[in-house]
Amino acid sequence: MFIISIMKSYLLIIFFIISNFIFGTNNPTIELFLPKKNYRSTKPIVLLKGKIKHADTLTINGHNINLYKSRFYQKAILNPHQENKFIFTAKNSAGKKEKIERIIEYFPEKTPRNPNFFTINYIYFDQKTNQWTIKGKAPKLKSIYINSIELPINSKKTFELRLTNQQHTNNSLDVSAITNDLLFLNQKIGLYQYADKTIDKKPFEKDTSKFEIIQKAILDSFKTKNWGQIPITTIQQKMITELITAENDNLHLSKIKLLKNKNFIVAILPSTHKNIDLKNTSFQFMHILQNTIPTAQTVSILWYNSVPNIIEIVYDNILSSDNYYWLINDIRISEDQLINKKIIKQFNEKSFI
Repeated sequence: MFIISIMKSYLLIIFFIISNFIFGTNNPTIELFLPKKNYRSTKPIVLLKGKIKHADTLTINGHNINLYKSRFYQKAILNPHQENKFIFTAKNSAGKKEKIERIIEYFPEKTPRNPNFFTINYIYFDQKTNQWTIKGKAPKLKSIYINSIELPINSKKTFELRLTNQQHTNNSLDVSAITNDLLFLNQKIGLYQYADKTIDKKPFEKDTSKFEIIQKAILDSFKTKNWGQIPITTIQQKMITELITAENDNLHLSKIKLLKNKNFIVAILPSTHKNIDLKNTSFQFMHILQNTIPTAQTVSILWYNSVPNIIEIVYDNILSSDNYYWLINDIRISEDQLINKKIIKQFNEKSFI
């Protein structure tokens, strides 16, 4: 009887080991209850609901999602005027994965206000260390991931990420987060900074250090007055790329900087061609910012050349495109004077090309 009892114990142990082994080698599965398929939404929030099997974790666009008895129930905010892609990834302890995705289009008649759950106010590439530094604030977030990396949010509601070019090969950051109200959000943010020099087909100028010094001086001047630099979003990238023509084909995204102070937006651009149409290009830039930053009330398009001189077009009320005025080195001047004295022509003759 004693021997039989021992044998039963051994058999139970062997069965337990085999069961665990079989379970560990099973492929994870995801059963998505909602949404069942790709579709176009009329509402700003979508419900993501389902369950996983033979898996320990679930991520959506790289962000870890809480599970309740292998089930998940997550509301997500949709980005307007674009396709919203959700990639669900289940993974088990053996390292096996299962992925499925859903695409939800959201094109509302009116652009909803940006709730400003977080801001990225510093993006810098250090050529010496080959490293990106990204800093931001997250006053309304419970958690945030950038490129599937979880970032701690400190007591001051700020976060920071250092990323090498080996870790990051794209021109954008994938940001996913959970708000304090437990809503999931996902955004792509452009990484157009000094690292993009290899993309330029033509030299920006023979001495690029001169351009960098002038640009840095202008940016520093704004930042001392509590202006914060904001990233160029994916939608803005597409619109600006379409705007670039033969006269301003050297106006690469890496040379455009956006700054914000409350409801005021400034776009800082270098003069890159002697024939560039400052008035028309500024007007189109204003509309891009108007359509992509709903909270903006005043938009200023600031141009600078290699002297450096500065010409600025200020749109006081962006709802009325005729309501604008010109500044030269912070001095207001009429459009008639600009034309009669050929000031814009003289300004563009000192472009960086």
